Amino acid sequence: LHADYVSMLPNDNIASMALAFERMNPSSIIVLEHDVWPTMVMYAHIKNIPIYLLNAQMTSCTAKNLELYNAAY
Repeated sequence: LHADYVSMLPNDNIASMALAFERMNPSSIIVLEHDVWPTMVMYAHIKNIPIYLLNAQMTSCTAKNLELYNAAY
C-alpha cells in the first residue's frame, strides 16, 4: 500500500476541512481506527472523493451527527 500523503486531520469543521482538502487534494481517503469525522465524510462526499474504512469505528454520537449532516445536504 502506497500513500502519497499522510497527515493528522484538523478540527472537524468546514473551514478547517476545506483548507486541508485544498492543500492535500486527495483522490481517495483511507480511514483507520477511530478517525471517522462527520465533516470530513460530508466534504469528501461533496467533492466526490471515495472513502475507504479499514478497521474504523463510529460512535453512536458520530453516527447521529452524520445523519443530521445527510438530512441537511
